[in-house]
Amino acid sequence: MKSLRIGVPVKEGFSEFVKVTPDPITNITKVTGYCIAIFDAVMAAFPYSVPYEYISFETSDGKPDGNYNDLIYQVYLQLKPTITDINELIKNGERMGYQKGSFVHEFLKWMKFDETKLVIYESPEELDELFSNRSSDGGIAAAFEEIPYMKLFLAKYCSKYTAVQPTYKFGFGFVFPKRSPLIPDVSMQVLNVTEGAKMVQFEKAWFGQTPSCPELTSSVSSNSIGLNSFWGLFLTVGVASSIALIICITTFLYENRDTLVHLDPPASVWRKIKAMATRFDHKDLSSHTFRKSEMVHRSGINGMDAVTASPASYQLPPKSVKPFHPNRE
Repeated sequence: MKSLRIGVPVKEGFSEFVKVTPDPITNITKVTGYCIAIFDAVMAAFPYSVPYEYISFETSDGKPDGNYNDLIYQVYLQLKPTITDINELIKNGERMGYQKGSFVHEFLKWMKFDETKLVIYESPEELDELFSNRSSDGGIAAAFEEIPYMKLFLAKYCSKYTAVQPTYKFGFGFVFPKRSPLIPDVSMQVLNVTEGAKMVQFEKAWFGQTPSCPELTSSVSSNSIGLNSFWGLFLTVGVASSIALIICITTFLYENRDTLVHLDPPASVWRKIKAMATRFDHKDLSSHTFRKSEMVHRSGINGMDAVTASPASYQLPPKSVKPFHPNRE
């Protein structure tokens, strides 16, 4: 049986998915990675043996021999999601990042992104560097990437970035020629592998087990709102309250300076404070509030005096009563 020749892309970044390592001594190319492990598991699950070999899609000097579309010729994945908030990026003319050789480039052009605003990156480190600068300073405002690549990127920089909606469901694919007899069996085994426990093992083996983000946890705890977050507000309120208190005390002392003057000369400080406190506790008969309350109090008393006695307390003056008799015929 003729051996299948499986083409694999040669990429500089994201080697956890597909990594091509040539051996200069044996001249044998070793292909490893997350996608390779899944494909091997699919082929191993066949009830019959299928020989295959991996062929790196590269030039003689080890460089990528084209992009994703070149590798699979006329067969490639295409996304047609409902565009929502991405229109804001298009409207504002923001710079968008995409991975080199990815079909995302054609998709972004289809979405009417300005091609001059599209920026290429090849590795997670380069994407992080682009995000470190603003869009107007040569960086990017966002990156449109496949979810598995984003998971790997966020696993390395979980404290700095996050994936936001909308997301569009798609995945990796293994391309076969049309009418290949292996297509039904491969499709069936892909479903069995992806829905089984082996997928978790592959993700842990190639992406690492990252149930939580230590950097993110420490960042969230350190950036949580506390009293220090409102020091400016506390300072403003404290200064304003202190000024108001000083003005109030100064005004009170000035208006009641005669009380201090009339005290005996040897009066102690405590006696002066006590005298001013007593003075402060007295009612200010000249204040508007006191006059208003006094008027209400007096009107209430006068109102009670003006109430007349109830009709039951009246006695009618005696009147002459003439008996009435009906007419008699």
